[in-house]
Amino acid sequence: MGSHGFWSHSFYFFSNEGQEPAHIHVQAGGDQCKFWLEPVIRLAVNHGFAARELNEIARIVTQQQHTLLEHGMTTSANHKARASCAYVPTVALAKSLSFDDELMHVTLTDGRVISVPLIWFPILFASTSDQRLRYEIGMGGRSLHWPELDEDLAVGQLLAGADPVST
Repeated sequence: MGSHGFWSHSFYFFSNEGQEPAHIHVQAGGDQCKFWLEPVIRLAVNHGFAARELNEIARIVTQQQHTLLEHGMTTSANHKARASCAYVPTVALAKSLSFDDELMHVTLTDGRVISVPLIWFPILFASTSDQRLRYEIGMGGRSLHWPELDEDLAVGQLLAGADPVST
């Protein structure tokens, strides 16, 4: 394991951590993420980094992939470096909410922000700003609940459009 600071970020390189492929951990403040280095670079875990910052980290890791793997970071005997970077979210988990006069903005744990019109949700649209801010995130980030309003939304449905089971 080695460490290298860049900006205020620390990069920790791993090549032999059980059955996992070579990867890099990045940490800044309380935020941390992990990128697989092979067979292609991709985000494995993110806790706190915004999408813009993840893109910059991915760019740096992609630029340095060959160097990292060439200097003993590979776990495979027939490694062929690839300069591709892919991240495909597999789940949408809410981290926080904010509102303006027309939209609800749901910040997800992977850094995405979903903005949906409040008019889609009549109970939220008719509520006060203070009532909207008294929400709970449940089911590990999969649901949004306003106890005072008796309103529930499924985060995954926000990606597809209005939540048809909203009360």
